Amino acid sequence: VWVGEYVQWLTTNEMALDEAASKNNHGSFYDAQAMYFALYAGKKEVAAKIAKQAVEKRILSQIKTDGSMPEELARTRPLFYSNYNLHAMFVIASLAKQVDVDVWNAGESRLRVGMDFLVPYLDTNKPFPYPSIDQRDPMKMFPILLMADQAYPDGNYLQLLETLPLEQRKIRRENLAFPLMR
Repeated sequence: VWVGEYVQWLTTNEMALDEAASKNNHGSFYDAQAMYFALYAGKKEVAAKIAKQAVEKRILSQIKTDGSMPEELARTRPLFYSNYNLHAMFVIASLAKQVDVDVWNAGESRLRVGMDFLVPYLDTNKPFPYPSIDQRDPMKMFPILLMADQAYPDGNYLQLLETLPLEQRKIRRENLAFPLMR
């Protein structure tokens, strides 16, 4: 009951709707959260509506055809926030499968294009072309590499994942949701 009431609040309250209107990772995580709780509360029609709207409202408007995310690249930690935003969109795409909405392949697989934009920067020797106030941590890409491997099995995401340090991969909490990688 509480989760159903929370979904109602998320979809009607002015403060919640302000967050829903965000054009960066805040909006993407709003959608991920709203979809998750809608599904948990058995409100599949609400989750399906959010998934369908997310294609235009999040993916096509936030990820350019080259895979860049200008709203995130303008921030002080552009690689971190690009990865973070893509993570939220991957969660949306995963949840959307439960309501038969294909978000993974929307806009000529814009999610995959976004992933491929970030992949070269797993190599910390390759400079990221946008200024950042923090150090790069390739392990931040661990969860989206796991999801990308499942969504796009013809990609080389598993091989890329295996370039990350094994000892760090073994202790990640994402291993609870995805099969433990070798």
